[in-house]
Amino acid sequence: MKTAAFRRLFALCIVLTLLVSIVPVSHADEYYGMSVSEIMQKFDSRVQKPKSSSVLDRPETVYVQSTYGNCIYVYSGPSKTSSKLFRADEGKAVTVYARQSGFALGIVKGTSIGGWMREELLSRAYDYDVPGPHDTEGLSSKISRPVKNEYLPEYETMYVKSKYGNCIYMYDDPAKDYPSVIERVSERAECTLIARRDNMYFVWTEFGQRGWVEVAKLVYDYPW
Repeated sequence: MKTAAFRRLFALCIVLTLLVSIVPVSHADEYYGMSVSEIMQKFDSRVQKPKSSSVLDRPETVYVQSTYGNCIYVYSGPSKTSSKLFRADEGKAVTVYARQSGFALGIVKGTSIGGWMREELLSRAYDYDVPGPHDTEGLSSKISRPVKNEYLPEYETMYVKSKYGNCIYMYDDPAKDYPSVIERVSERAECTLIARRDNMYFVWTEFGQRGWVEVAKLVYDYPW
């Protein structure tokens, strides 16, 4: 009888030992994906580390969705009073590792830009099928970029129709009293409309030209 009880006790001890060996030990800063220390190796020394409780189970991908369709600030800490370290461009994908106090700790994919960004300016999806800042990537800094409320709800196609059947001018900034001419756009050139500001469209021509042209110099159907 004693031998049977001893055997049962011995078997129970073995089971408990196996359970202890396979159940992971919980650490204060250890989560499903990465620990706080592992995450901080991705950021420079100016970036404040997150609280252990704010670390995500796994990194998430979001996109920069700024107020004016341009860029957002990347801060050193999860506060608007923290130092501004970088700017992250509109539409860029961001890998987020932690969320804290209305801010997300992340790195802009394909760059070394990393830090805390306001969550309200990050979107889980970004629509590249409609006009937006992605259409101005690589644009010369001398040319005025459209702001968020100027982008058209969808792409449109129009054609150049000049007064004398020759060409029209493309300008740098419609806000100027006397905008500078940057290029000439030939008659009948197909233009993709991106944005509108007052009496000018921001367009992308079939020849790769980008800039502002007068609304009155474009037509939907060219009289071929």
